[in-house]
Amino acid sequence: MFREKIVLIPYEVESRDYKSRLLLSFFLAQAGFRVIFGRKAEVEYFTRCFSNSIYIGLQSTNTYLNFYKKVKLNNNKLILFDEEGLVTLSKKTYLKTKFSKKIARICDIFFCWGQESYKFLSLNRKDFKKKLVISGNLRFDILKKRFNFLNKKNSDFIKKKFRSYILVTCSFGNVNHYNAKYEKISFLQKNHYLNDTQSVKNYKYYLKYNKKKFLQNRILVKYLAEKFKDLNIIIRPHPSENLKSYLDLKKKFSNVHISNEFSIAEWLKWSKLNIHYYCTTSLEASAMGVENLAFKPDFDSKNFVNIPYLFSHKIDNLHDVEKFVKKILKKKNKIKRKKQIENHIYNFYAKYSYKIIINKIKKISNKINNKQDNYQSKINLFKKKLLNLKFLLKNFGNYTDYKASNLSYAKIKNDLMNFKGESKKKINVSKFQKNVFEIFVS
Repeated sequence: MFREKIVLIPYEVESRDYKSRLLLSFFLAQAGFRVIFGRKAEVEYFTRCFSNSIYIGLQSTNTYLNFYKKVKLNNNKLILFDEEGLVTLSKKTYLKTKFSKKIARICDIFFCWGQESYKFLSLNRKDFKKKLVISGNLRFDILKKRFNFLNKKNSDFIKKKFRSYILVTCSFGNVNHYNAKYEKISFLQKNHYLNDTQSVKNYKYYLKYNKKKFLQNRILVKYLAEKFKDLNIIIRPHPSENLKSYLDLKKKFSNVHISNEFSIAEWLKWSKLNIHYYCTTSLEASAMGVENLAFKPDFDSKNFVNIPYLFSHKIDNLHDVEKFVKKILKKKNKIKRKKQIENHIYNFYAKYSYKIIINKIKKISNKINNKQDNYQSKINLFKKKLLNLKFLLKNFGNYTDYKASNLSYAKIKNDLMNFKGESKKKINVSKFQKNVFEIFVS
C-alpha cells in the first residue's frame, strides 16, 4: 500500500486545462503526493475505486452535485476551482448557477481568483467562509517567464507558420455549441444548471446578447479580412463551439484561419492583437502585454460584470476598428498593466497560484489517515477490476474526444520531462488506465 497521499486531478479541455493542471501535478509529486492525472471523463469514472484521497474538481455548478456526493461518500476530500471566476453573468446569477450553498456545504476548499471574488463569496456564503482561499488561477502561472518552456515549441511553430496575425477569441458556446442540445434551456434546467425563473430570465438575456455578438463577430472578421489582406486572422473558437460555423469565412478569405489547436498562451505569444467578446482570454492577453479589442461591447451591467473589459479598447464601429488595427500594426503597443488587476487575479503578476494550492492540500491531507484504505485496499482493487471490465465497453462520446484527444504515455512523459529544470526528485509515470496516469517521484 502506498504511503503517499493520493490526489486525483482531471483536465477537461486539452487546450485550456491540460498544461496548467499538469504543472500542479508535477509540483504535487515533487511535494510527495501520488497524482492520478488524466482526462476528466476517465478520472471521474475511476474515482469510485478511491478512498481517503483528494479530488480536485473543475466545476462548481449543481450539475455536479450528485457526483461530488459520491466522491465524499468514500471519505475523500473535495477541492473545487471555478475556471471562469467572476467573469460570468451577473453576480446574482453566479450565486444561483455556481458555488450554491449545496456545493459550498459538500466541498472542503474553494479556491477564489482574487480578493474581489473572495469578498463577494464571503459576504454571500458567510457560513462557508472558512472554506474560501485566495489562490489566483493556474492558467496565469503558465504565462510567467519561468514556465516559458511549456509554450515555446508551439508558439514558435505558430509564429513561423502565420508570421503577422491577430487573434479572434470566440466565446459563443451557448449559441454555437458542438452539440446543439447543450444550447437548450430545457436541457440546462433538467441538469440543474438553471434552477429558478430569474436564472432562466437572465440566461435568456445572455443568449440574446451572444447571438447578436456572434453575428457582429462575423461582420468584423469579413471587414478585417478585406481591409488587411496581408494580415492573418486566426479565429479561435471556444472549446465547446462548433468549428463548422466558421468554415465559410475560411473558404472565402485566404487570410482567415480557424483553429482549436494549442493553448491561448501559445496563440497570444506573437499575436498583434486579441479581439474578444466578454471572455477570460482578455485577462490572459493583458498578462502577456497583448492589446485587447472589444467590438460593440454594449451590455447591461445588471446582467454582466465588467471584468473582461478592464483592459480592452472598446470600439463601436468598423471604421474606427480599422484605424486602431493600423495603429497596432505600426508599433509594438504594450499595455501598461494596472496594479488593481491583482484584486481580481491574485497571481496576475509575480505570485504563484500552485504554491498556495499545494500548501492548502498539504494541510488538508494531514486530516486524512494514510494508514486507512486507499485505492490499493482489497475492496478498492476489486472495484477497479469491475470498472476495468465495464471500461472495455465504455463510450464517453464524441464531445469528450472533441475537447481532449487521447493522452498517450509518450506525450505525458515528454511533457513532464520539460520540467527537468524544476525537478528536485526524479519524476515517474505509470499507466493507470487509458487516458489516466499516475505521477510520482522515486
